[in-house]
Amino acid sequence: MDRAAPFIPSFTEQNWQPLDQARNAVFQLDDDGRVLDVNDTACQWLGYSREELLRMTVYDIDPLISHENWQIRREKLRKHRSLSARSQHRRKDGTMYPIELTTTYVEAGDRSYSITVVQDVTQRRAIEEQLRKVVEQFSEAQRVAHVGSWEWDLQIQKAQWSDENYRLFGYEPGQIKPSPQFVISRVHPEDQSRFQEHFEQFAQGHTPFDIEYRLLQPDGSSRYIHSRGQAVRDRAGKVVRLIGAAMDMTARRMAEIEVEAMARRLSDAQRIAHVGSWEWTPDDDTIVWSQEVFRIFGYQPREGRMTREQALSMVHINNMDQLVQSIVAARDEGKSFSLDHMVTRPSGEVCYCHGRGQPVFDASGKVCLVFGTVQDVTDRVRVQHQLEAAMHRLNEAQHVASIGTWEWDLLQHTAFWTDEMYRMYGRDPNDPITIDKAMASVHPDDQQRAQDVVNEAIKRPESFEIEHRVLLPDGSVRYCLGRGQVVHDETGKAVRVFGTSQDVTERKLAELALRRSEEHYRRAAETNRRLLAEVNHRVRNNLSGLLSLLRITREEADDVEQFATLMEQRITAMSKAHNLLADAHWQSLDLLALIRSAAGGYGSDDDGRTIFNGPPTRISPRQVVPLSLALHELFINAAKYGCHSEPAGRLNITWRHDHRKLVLKWCETAGPRIELPIKPSLGTELIRGFIGFELGGTLELNYPPDGANHVLSIPLERESGELMIS
Repeated sequence: MDRAAPFIPSFTEQNWQPLDQARNAVFQLDDDGRVLDVNDTACQWLGYSREELLRMTVYDIDPLISHENWQIRREKLRKHRSLSARSQHRRKDGTMYPIELTTTYVEAGDRSYSITVVQDVTQRRAIEEQLRKVVEQFSEAQRVAHVGSWEWDLQIQKAQWSDENYRLFGYEPGQIKPSPQFVISRVHPEDQSRFQEHFEQFAQGHTPFDIEYRLLQPDGSSRYIHSRGQAVRDRAGKVVRLIGAAMDMTARRMAEIEVEAMARRLSDAQRIAHVGSWEWTPDDDTIVWSQEVFRIFGYQPREGRMTREQALSMVHINNMDQLVQSIVAARDEGKSFSLDHMVTRPSGEVCYCHGRGQPVFDASGKVCLVFGTVQDVTDRVRVQHQLEAAMHRLNEAQHVASIGTWEWDLLQHTAFWTDEMYRMYGRDPNDPITIDKAMASVHPDDQQRAQDVVNEAIKRPESFEIEHRVLLPDGSVRYCLGRGQVVHDETGKAVRVFGTSQDVTERKLAELALRRSEEHYRRAAETNRRLLAEVNHRVRNNLSGLLSLLRITREEADDVEQFATLMEQRITAMSKAHNLLADAHWQSLDLLALIRSAAGGYGSDDDGRTIFNGPPTRISPRQVVPLSLALHELFINAAKYGCHSEPAGRLNITWRHDHRKLVLKWCETAGPRIELPIKPSLGTELIRGFIGFELGGTLELNYPPDGANHVLSIPLERESGELMIS
C-alpha cells in the first residue's frame, strides 16, 4: 500500500492493512483537521480516491464542522482522550448520509493525531424513523379510538402505560406513577370491590381479565372503561407479566343510557297517550307490538313476535277485511294508510282505535318493513256520537224556535252556520257559508249598521245585539234579531265571533202595524203632557224658590234697603240661570258654564285668583236653578267673609262624577283667619236647603284656619229624571 510519508512512525503499511478490510470508515487526522490517512471503506463511502482525500480536511467532508468547533472538539479530545458524536458526511457527488463517529486521541513522542472510526447509520436511521412512525401511528390510533395499553411486570413490580392510558385516567403522560394500587384507588367506589376481586383472580392466572367499570377523573367526573388483559407466563408456567388494554366506553355507554331513557320515555308517552306502536316484517310475516298495543287491546304486555293472523284475530270482524287490505297494499304498493277500526277485548268490550301504517323500503326499493301506530280513540268516538246526537236535537230545537247559531273565525276568515241559519237566510246548505256571503245576505240598507256594530264589539270585549233585515234570494225580506259575543285571545286580539240569529219577522210586522196605528195619538198626547208638565214644573219650582228667598232674605236683612238689594241679587242669579236654560232650549247644561254664570262679578277663572277644574259634566234642567243659587251664595260668602276679601286669597273649585253623582269641592285659601266655632248664617242655611232639599244631595262645611274646604255631593239626573251619566 503506497502511503504518503506518514509522519507517525507507528502507523505503517502493516498497521493499515486490517483497517482497509474494516466495515467502518477510518480517518487519521492531524491537530488541524487535515487527513493523514484513510482506509478503503472511507474512500468507497465518500467516492474519493485516497490521493484526493489526503489533500482534504475534515471541514471538506463534514459540513457540520467549522474551524472553531473543531478547535473546541480537539481540546475536549485531549482532555477526555475519546469522544463520540453524530454528524453527516458529504460525498463527492454532493449527497449527504448520516454517521456516528468515535474519535480517539493518540500521542507519539512530540507528535499527536486522532483516529476517527465512522459508522454509516443511514439504514439504521431509516429503521428508527419507520419505527418512530409506527409508534406515532399506534399512539394516534389509541388516541383516536380512546384505547390505552398497559403492562405490569410482576418480577420487577413496574408498570408501563401508553400515553393514551394516562389520558384515560385524566393525566398527562408521565404525570403520575402507575401501579395496580393506583388504578384500584381511581375506580368508582361502587365498582371498586368487584374490580379488585376480578384483578386479583386475573393476576394469579385463574381467569382472563375482562371487566367494565367506572373510572373517577381528577375533576370528580366519571368515565366508563372496558379493560381486557392476559397473563404472560415463563417456561415454568409462572405468571411474570400482565398486559392489556383499556377502552373508553363513555360515549357508547352514555348513548346506551340515553337510548334506555328514550325507550322508557317512549313507553311512558305511549301509555299516557294511549298510543301504541307496531312493526310487521313481510319476509317472515310476523308482527311486534309495543306494550301499549297489548294494553289497548285488553291483553297483558308480553315480549316476542307473533304471526299476522294472531294479531288480526284481535280486530273486530267488521273491520278485518279493510285492515288486511290496507296492510297488503302497504307491502305490495308501498302505500301508507290511516283508518279507524274496532277491537273486541277479551272481556267482550268493544273499543275504537285509529291505526296508521307506513312502509319502509330497502336499497332495492322493496318494502322490507311496515311500521305504524294504534291509538285508543274510544272516548273521542263516544263524544263524537254524543255530539252528533246533540247537534241533531239542537237543529230540531232551533227549527221549532226559528233560532240559528253561527260562528266567525276572524283569523282563518271562515264561517259556520247551523241548518236553521241556512233555512232562515234562504241559502243552500251544500254551498258552504263564508263571512262575505253572510254579510251579503243582510239587507243593503242595514249592512253598514250591522258591520259597525260588529266592528265596535270587536274593539271591546262585550256582547252585542242588533235587529236587521235579511234579503232572501227571491227578493222577500225577513227580520232577524242577532246576538253575538266576541272572543279575544290573551293578547287582547279578537279571534272569534259567535252568536245566534232569531227570525222575528212576524213579531216585527205586528209591531210596525201597531206602531203606525198608535203613532198619531201618541204624538198628540205626548206633546200635551210634556207642555203641561213643564209649565207646572217650572212655575212650582220658581214659586217655591222665590218663597224661600223671601223668607231667608227677610230674616237676613237689617232694613228694607238691604232686603231689596239682597233680593235683587238673588233674583238676578235666578234669572241668569233661566237665561242659560233658554239658550240651551231647556236641555241639560254644562256645569262649567253654570259655575261661571253663578260667579257673576265675584270670581272668574281668568283673574288668576280663581281656578275651575273638572271633567265635562251635564246638569239636568231641573237641577240648574237650585245649584246656580247655591253656588251664588258661596261666591257671595267668599267675597264678603272668605278668600276674595283678602288680596292674597285664592279659590279652587274642582269636581268629578262617578257615573251616578257629582262631587264638587270648594277650597278657599289665604283668607281671613277664622275663629271657631262658626255660627251658621242664613245664607248657609239657604245653601243647605238648595243642596239637601231641592237637589237631594249632601253638604260638608269645613273651616281650616285660613279658609274654607266644602264638599257638595248631588245625584246626576237625565232630563227625564233618571240618573244622568256624562
